[in-house]
Order: sequence, then structure tokens, then C-alpha cells
Amino acid sequence: MVFEFLIGLTDVYIAAGVSKEIQATYGFVIQLYFIFIVIANALTVGTVSVISRLYTSRDHTELTRAVFSSLVTAVGAGIVLAVAGIFF
Repeated sequence: MVFEFLIGLTDVYIAAGVSKEIQATYGFVIQLYFIFIVIANALTVGTVSVISRLYTSRDHTELTRAVFSSLVTAVGAGIVLAVAGIFF
């Protein structure tokens, strides 16, 4: 998060030569990016937690189901977000 802050600060410093509309747009996009990063981080941490718990319980049927569900969810969300991003 510190590096994200430093990158954002550098972008604003470099963008000082552009108009205020472009800077406002950049600020809005950074907020959206941050929201998506927080959601993605929460999902990945939750997935790792569930899979590691199932792995240590030696329940291979549930482990396989959890891994498959995680992959299908990630691919599905990726396709939906990609289409939405291209469309909007």
C-alpha cells in the first residue's frame, strides 16, 4: 500500500502539467482501482484460507470442490469484468 501511495503521488506530481479535468479523471479512476484491489485482495485471502483449511483436514473431495469453485468464480468474474470494462 505504501508503494501504491508513492506511485499515485508520483503520478500527480508528473500530471501537474496537464489540465485539472485530466487530474480529476485520474483521481476518480484511482479510487475505482483501489476499490477493485480491496475486493480482489479479500477474495484471494478468503480463498487461500478455505483451501488451506481443507488441505490440512485431508478432505480431498471438499478440497477439489473448493479449488474448482474458486477457479470457476475467478474466470467468471474476469470475463464479466472484462466485458463490462470494454463495453463501458
